[in-house]
Amino acid sequence: MISEARLRDRREVQIAFAVSHESFREIVAPIVPPSMVERSTGTFRTPELMIGLSESLVADLVDLEQAQAVGPVIGLFVHTVSRRAAAIGVFPAAGAASNWWSQPYNKLAKNRDVLFLVVPVVEGLSG
Repeated sequence: MISEARLRDRREVQIAFAVSHESFREIVAPIVPPSMVERSTGTFRTPELMIGLSESLVADLVDLEQAQAVGPVIGLFVHTVSRRAAAIGVFPAAGAASNWWSQPYNKLAKNRDVLFLVVPVVEGLSG
């Protein structure tokens, strides 16, 4: 289960999630503003802000249960084949992220190899 996203210096986010009762994993990624994602073409205007993930990390993300989010969220985009990911946001609420993602013209959402996970943002900056 995704436990939290913690903003780091307002341009980067640290996302922590549990893979078992005793094991946690972490992703640190630049924050990609939603306006930098071309949903109608399925591309990112700033591909350099995407990060690479290990095969085992992608497998853990595929198996995650979505957490219930209240308040601001980050959208974690994961392409399961290329193992590239992006932290998109910050959205004011889970509903706003879901609405942004679920637009009928969003080619990324129609791709079976893509995950979009909503991650609650906790207060304060980390590190």
